[in-house]
Amino acid sequence: MKPLLTLIIGCMAYCATAQPCKYVKPQKDEFTGQTYNMAKMALGAPLAMRELIIYETEGKYHIGLRITFNTDFADVPFKKGDKVSIKLASGEIIEITAPKDLAPIVFRVLDVPLRMWYVHQEVPLPVFEKLSQSAITAVRFKLNDADHDLQGIKDKQVQKIMETVKCMIDNYNK
Repeated sequence: MKPLLTLIIGCMAYCATAQPCKYVKPQKDEFTGQTYNMAKMALGAPLAMRELIIYETEGKYHIGLRITFNTDFADVPFKKGDKVSIKLASGEIIEITAPKDLAPIVFRVLDVPLRMWYVHQEVPLPVFEKLSQSAITAVRFKLNDADHDLQGIKDKQVQKIMETVKCMIDNYNK
């Protein structure tokens, strides 16, 4: 009886401290002390290392895309004013614009050079809400003066994004 009671109390304590959103992790900037709630979700082929990154801090919402290429691009920046366009099933398009030239982060995996860019911006709540109301059907971005479409977006990934955005809106900064 005593072990069962201990188990029940432990489960209750875990449930009381569990995060309301399954994929959202609270983060803290060690330099500014600012806290934010962030979710990173694969978009397209997981091995392509492309992620939609969404986060909330003090009632402000951000949408970003991590873009990774294993190409022979020189250190090409994601140019100021270039856009990431996210097309929704509703026909609407959410655009994220680079505020300045963004140099790639270069790293190696199994001796293959990879370049990674992270493009993000703050968006108003009505724009953020669109990600919970309509599925992502396509993503296009401009890099090295060419348009690139993100391939292989899966329904399961889109559903996870929609649920996470809705959960963030419903549970954070109320």
